[in-house]
Amino acid sequence: MRVYPSRQVNLLIDGTYFKDGLCLILYRDNTIKYTQFYRLTDGEWFEELAEDLSNLLKLGVQVESITSDGHKALLKAIKLVCLKYLPKVRGSYTAHVSDMVIQ
Repeated sequence: MRVYPSRQVNLLIDGTYFKDGLCLILYRDNTIKYTQFYRLTDGEWFEELAEDLSNLLKLGVQVESITSDGHKALLKAIKLVCLKYLPKVRGSYTAHVSDMVIQ
């Protein structure tokens, strides 16, 4: 899969479940409507989400913001992998380094 590593990405992360138990997790650049990464799995698992976020960063994707439905495993993965971008401010995580905002 090809990514746009130099772009600042407004990432939309969401899992879609199908009847057969399959879950498709998309990491989509909402601004340019481009899927940066995806995973086929059986659920939204912390370990897999953390691995995916880590791989995106290693591939050079510059995350400007992340929008999600607030799944606990995803929030935990974001906090673990992207912690250096997320100084804690009044109970929410806000980053000014790369304008990443998670609340």
